[in-house]
Amino acid sequence: MDSEYLVVFAIEKQRFAVRHTAVERIIRAVEITPLPSAPEIILGVINVQGKILPVINIRKRLRLTEKEIDVGDKLIILNTKKRTVMIIADTIEGVIRGEDIIPARDIAKNIDAIQGILKVNDDLTFICDIEKFLSSAEEEALERAEGSIK
Repeated sequence: MDSEYLVVFAIEKQRFAVRHTAVERIIRAVEITPLPSAPEIILGVINVQGKILPVINIRKRLRLTEKEIDVGDKLIILNTKKRTVMIIADTIEGVIRGEDIIPARDIAKNIDAIQGILKVNDDLTFICDIEKFLSSAEEEALERAEGSIK
């Protein structure tokens, strides 16, 4: 992974990051509407300026403790190769330049959604691979669930 700018966010005091080029924007938390028959990794959907976007349960994907959405939470709108999705962060830490990223295969082998780790001072930031937030089966199930509401 070359040097690039990363948007850093926190969940449970752990730092994560995504490529800044994937971030469409960040908005305040709003109510999520459940999506019947969606895969369990999907919390539901949100209408953002006329676009219905799925909200991925990033806590579940990263094997973190789940919690109810809070008014202070932030929604990060991300553009993957296949679709636009949203994830929920506790806080947004800012933008950093990612240099000397350690490949995930050296450390976080069992979490596909982590592609690398960046050490800044004494803090570790886990770099997320947004293309792996949904498996192929989850992507197909989500498409079927979305098709049922159109």
